Amino acid sequence: MTLRFNEDGTFRVLQMADIQDKPEVNRDTIRLIEAAIRETKPDLVVLTGDQIRGYDPAYIDTFLRRRGEKPGARVRLITEIEARVYGVKRRYPEAAELAERMADRLEDRGHTAPAVLTNAEPPSIDELMAESAGKVRRTIQAFLQPVVDAGVPFAVTYGNHDFQCGILPDEQDDMYRELPCCMNPVAPSARPTADAVDTADGLSR
Repeated sequence: MTLRFNEDGTFRVLQMADIQDKPEVNRDTIRLIEAAIRETKPDLVVLTGDQIRGYDPAYIDTFLRRRGEKPGARVRLITEIEARVYGVKRRYPEAAELAERMADRLEDRGHTAPAVLTNAEPPSIDELMAESAGKVRRTIQAFLQPVVDAGVPFAVTYGNHDFQCGILPDEQDDMYRELPCCMNPVAPSARPTADAVDTADGLSR
């Protein structure tokens, strides 16, 4: 798809930032995006980050404060509180080990451990990541539906909250590109070429 100026020399960009919605995107968010497109009649929509509410309790088991850390290891206190308010239970892989320790303590004191502790079989981290990816895809498809319906090309950048759900920008980019009119290019390979490496000392030029 090629972007072109209109015949009168204009080109209108609608910037949207900080949608920060959960998997069940708020209907008011959709209505606002629909109204913005209707009013501005953009030639391009640019999403400038924090589309995904990565700190939402829906992502509690795959939450990342920083890239490279273990998913779900350092969840924000406010997310833990929200999770309790909304009845979201943690299901991270270490839950089985914790449940086993709790069951052992109860049995050491002469009590029978409840089945919820002895039968704990949490999903694997791969299953949790796949579940979070499905939620992110659903969120993207929901808030971009008005853009897709209008046939407006769009491009996406990322903020600090987008990756906190555990799904990194490269994978999210693939999800955006599943939709028609996405202008985000496929990222080139990050591997250095032979020309970029000095074989004498192994340093990049």
